[in-house]
Amino acid sequence: MGAGVKTKVFPRTQRIIIVMDDIAELCASIDRERIQRARRSSVEQKVLNGGRLFDAVRVRMISGIRWQFPEYDETQVEAEFRRRLRLSRRLELLHVE
Repeated sequence: MGAGVKTKVFPRTQRIIIVMDDIAELCASIDRERIQRARRSSVEQKVLNGGRLFDAVRVRMISGIRWQFPEYDETQVEAEFRRRLRLSRRLELLHVE
């Protein structure tokens, strides 16, 4: 276990329980490390990582669309993906203004 993570061992079952507060603290620590790593990245790395992130999100979104609409063919899945992408961009613009 990482630093700052506390566990409780229950002798009868030998189960280890990680306290939720400790999980939140660990997640915050991981987020801080990711932010620091991103800030140290070169512009080239940031551009590449942006593309990789988009590709990863696209795969997840398309999987979700296929799960939500199993009857959709590839054309319909792609159209729904593009619709959701346009919607997310419009929502993003609302938050910027």
